[in-house]
Amino acid sequence: MNWTVLTNLANFFNGILGLSLDLSNANLWRKLQLKWRGPKPPLALRLKFLKDTKLNLSSKATIRQLTYEALLYIQEQTNYFNRQEINENKKEDRELLKESWLGLYPHEVTLIRIANLQNEDFCSPLHHGGPYRGASLRGIRKQISDLVFAARKKGLSVTEVQIVHTHPSVEAIIEEDNNKSSFIFNGLSAGDQELGRMIAPFVPYPVRIKAVTPVANYSMLF
Repeated sequence: MNWTVLTNLANFFNGILGLSLDLSNANLWRKLQLKWRGPKPPLALRLKFLKDTKLNLSSKATIRQLTYEALLYIQEQTNYFNRQEINENKKEDRELLKESWLGLYPHEVTLIRIANLQNEDFCSPLHHGGPYRGASLRGIRKQISDLVFAARKKGLSVTEVQIVHTHPSVEAIIEEDNNKSSFIFNGLSAGDQELGRMIAPFVPYPVRIKAVTPVANYSMLF
């Protein structure tokens, strides 16, 4: 059994232990009683969403999962997402989400994809964790350089370098009984965008930072 597999197993059991401790939290139990309108995400994903949500919700609040179409409408009507592009998930995005174990232990996974004119799927090995966990900026740059070299050696015409990772959570609207609503979005974080700004000057191709959620993906080109 190699080190990567051992690390993934350790992270999995740590996550299960953490969830067990979270379930003893009275505030989380109260959130579990909240009503969901429409389709519900998998239980493990709901638990992660409720644990991560910092809003002080009343017992009469209801939660509704947002769709891709709803995100597009919000993007068109507001400037909340700024330069972030929102796109519907393709097969490759859905396959990546499967590796995030949404129904068991939702966690981030990351890979680097070399987009090319030949449309060949050319990616790094999958990494369980976010873009920064266990990797220095220098390490990411070297990995990109090695991948680009290998792609060009294979005869591929590189168009952009994509750092793709999952954000395994729920895009939602939370409606309170006082007619007030709050939105929960899981687009590119400030750290994701900073990574793009720091990596781009060292890569001779456009760099795209991309975050894949269960309903859509967010990305920004640097």
